[in-house]
Amino acid sequence: MTEPLLVRIDVTSTLRSGWRAGTQRVVSRVVRELLADDRLRVEPVVLVEPLRLHRHLTPDELGRLLSDVEDHAPAGPPPERSPARRRVAGTIDAVGLRPAARRVRRRIEANKVGQAERSLLVRDWPAGSVVLELDAVWNVDHFDRSRWYRMLDEHGVVLVGWVNDLFPLSRPEWFTPDLARVFARHADHLLTAASRTLAISQFTADEVDRRRPGAPATVVVPLGAELPADDAPAGRSAQVPEGPFLLVVGTVEPRKNLGLALDVFDRLAATHPDLSLVVVGRAGWSADDVVARLERHPLAGTRLHWLQGVGDATLEQLYRSATVALVPSWAEGYGLPLVEAMARRTPVVASSGGALPEVAAGFVPVVAPDDPDAWTTAVGALLDPVARAGAVARLEAFEPPDWAGCAAVVAEALLSTRD
Repeated sequence: MTEPLLVRIDVTSTLRSGWRAGTQRVVSRVVRELLADDRLRVEPVVLVEPLRLHRHLTPDELGRLLSDVEDHAPAGPPPERSPARRRVAGTIDAVGLRPAARRVRRRIEANKVGQAERSLLVRDWPAGSVVLELDAVWNVDHFDRSRWYRMLDEHGVVLVGWVNDLFPLSRPEWFTPDLARVFARHADHLLTAASRTLAISQFTADEVDRRRPGAPATVVVPLGAELPADDAPAGRSAQVPEGPFLLVVGTVEPRKNLGLALDVFDRLAATHPDLSLVVVGRAGWSADDVVARLERHPLAGTRLHWLQGVGDATLEQLYRSATVALVPSWAEGYGLPLVEAMARRTPVVASSGGALPEVAAGFVPVVAPDDPDAWTTAVGALLDPVARAGAVARLEAFEPPDWAGCAAVVAEALLSTRD
């Protein structure tokens, strides 16, 4: 009998954040499904940053990873340095002592790593095993992944890369300079070193393959659309409006183009006095103008509701109760809110950017993300009960992907590394 294939997945970023949105949801659900495949021996690992080594998860960490519930509020921005500390830091940089200072700090931090944590360290990387880079690993600071990838290759470990999108490379203006920089470095190392690549849409796969000429074609892995069935609330959440409402789900950041949704709502609210807008998602980066509009909107708290840290039970209700869901992003590598809304037979208007037309598959209208007139017309049309009923009927033929199917494609791709 063939031994299960050892697959290790660095989940440091997801465990550190405690979030369950976007990438973190994907990591949690894919790992959970892969653990159930007896052809694989899946080991999630985390980085012990002071040691620059990985370790296995504790039972508590594994439970939090597989949970659909956010386990803590995300940390805010680090506190600003005092003037005195800024002067010291400036002096260290001026005399070229920054590398030495970092080495000293690492030694101090390494000495603080306890025996219990050291006992969980990964001691070997067997030839023929697989490392699947599924998480947002570029968020993990001070770890030279290019060196680690070389070590894995020297040990005969197969590296498989997972790509949600490459927008920090193609559209860096949508991101902070630091994020664009670290992602570009990560993508260069990963796409150079990976033996196989997986992507969440054909759009993203094509972007990857253009950067890897001659490499094996990237495998497309559609994401699941279901939310946890056992998290159903006993009654209607107070966060779900009673009347008709538009729904937008996603982090408030430039690529999501939330300003367009606000423009459409402002136009339609004038002629539909019972219409509300619900925005679900945290404040991200470089979106101060949109955050200000959300917070200072004249209808904020009455007909405009900005919800952050919403659980899956409430999100399920919001999807099922929404009159129309809006996905106005400038571009998406896939578009989980689109497929999640479609799976619940909720009418949607989606942007024509990136993979969204591919995921929409002709079931919902797609509109250019820079055309507020066309968006107002498309959304306004679905406020008519007859038109909305027709949209719901069309969605009855949509067969949503599920996480088990997603993981099955991933598993086959991982097992193919043995060929």
